[in-house]
Amino acid sequence: MSSNSLVYDLPSDVVNTLLCSVCDGYLSCGPVTEDNGKLICGRCYKKDTVAVLQVAYEKAMSNFIFPCRFDKQGCKERLLFNSIIEHERKCRYRTLDCPSLLCVSSLLALELQTHFEEYHRELINNDGQFRINLNENARCNLLMVHDDITVIIKYLYDSSTICLQIEIAYISNEEESIYYKLQIISGTDSDNSLNLSQQLCSLYETRDIDVAKCIKLEMKEYLGVLANPPSLVFKVSITLIVNSDENHVHKPATVSNINTLSNILHEELVNLEWLRCNNCRLLVSPPLYFTDSDVSLCGACCEGHTGVHESTLSTSTNFSCCWRGCPFLGNLADISVHIETCKFKTYLCPFYTSCENRIFNYNESQLFIRHLKIHATYCSPDRILVELFNRNASSTGNVIEKSYFTNIGDKVVLFTCAITTKGDKWSLNSILPSGVNVKIMFAHEHCRLRSASHYYNKYRVVNINNDDETVGFPLCFKEYYRLTAIITFIE
Repeated sequence: MSSNSLVYDLPSDVVNTLLCSVCDGYLSCGPVTEDNGKLICGRCYKKDTVAVLQVAYEKAMSNFIFPCRFDKQGCKERLLFNSIIEHERKCRYRTLDCPSLLCVSSLLALELQTHFEEYHRELINNDGQFRINLNENARCNLLMVHDDITVIIKYLYDSSTICLQIEIAYISNEEESIYYKLQIISGTDSDNSLNLSQQLCSLYETRDIDVAKCIKLEMKEYLGVLANPPSLVFKVSITLIVNSDENHVHKPATVSNINTLSNILHEELVNLEWLRCNNCRLLVSPPLYFTDSDVSLCGACCEGHTGVHESTLSTSTNFSCCWRGCPFLGNLADISVHIETCKFKTYLCPFYTSCENRIFNYNESQLFIRHLKIHATYCSPDRILVELFNRNASSTGNVIEKSYFTNIGDKVVLFTCAITTKGDKWSLNSILPSGVNVKIMFAHEHCRLRSASHYYNKYRVVNINNDDETVGFPLCFKEYYRLTAIITFIE
């Protein structure tokens, strides 16, 4: 073993002399500097300082392990020089200000849950739900515990602007990345809801909302879809992504009194929401697949996932129709056919965040198609041509967005693309309705050549960009940007 690979443990009497003159923490992270005979650690380093860098010290300490700066509070962690600072940010023994807006206590992070149980029981919210009346201002910090993970739900609602700021911050966690999803539910109709995309939780540092880490929701963009209720219910759910050198493994956090998906599938009646693909969010037609963590996937999206197995649902298992008001019950095969022709089916405009007429009934499919022409370019079902470059040299902004659609019977197929103003970067995206198959090739304006054809007769999600290695563009295609996507529908 070389000397560079040896690790040494500093004796306590030595390490207690290696202290920062500013924060009194250990000199366990760089850049370490010296100013008028006083040593300063990397935590307190300032770029505009005139202090002298202590390169020799850092090199000498590179193979030594240091205790956590919170060792006096009980932390036993010991890590190599320059490896300890990330642990200290999340250490369970660090001191925090209580998140309650009316409390002035400071306490260890590991004591937070006990503190809330003793003094702020009304702020413990383990189901992740809270209600806001839209005509009243609201601000609160709630504590939520999921599978030994403690998070703080911080929200601020301004009734004058109908705007909600929300930040979900975890207290301590070093092995996983923590994400959350937010569901917005009508306060008068619990069946009417919207699911927002997954967001990364921040690390809790202060009781105030961090504007750089929170999300800001203009609620008037969602109220039309939710039928303009006087109040809204917000539901937070937590997901862990276990850090691994091989793969990221998604592990949904669960509440102890809720059955797992595997158990629910054996009940006589199953909510159809469980049959949505966790990736493309479309309802799954047979066969149905699940990951080892009980995440449902359609056949198109399970490719590349490890630990995926096909469901062995009983043919007698009944599912309720997903469309509100429909009493239909049927097995997996029947329900997949029924939902496409259900008279209670509704169409939601894909541009609903900026659209006043957002929802159309099943018998209004042609009206819905006419409506979409306001937002997107209609193309014949025979062929869709999407120019993946910018012809307008006077365009402003960094990115140009285009939308094209057609209809195959009552099924609407929408393609969107985003192109940089220079035209050197582009992406083409779509989520294909069940049963719709497409072929995509690319024509080059420079040399008039066409690329190989790419078939989407199995995969519902289309996500192609100019750097996509699977497309295999010739060098000429990459150097001269003017490409046109030719999309045709196949039987």
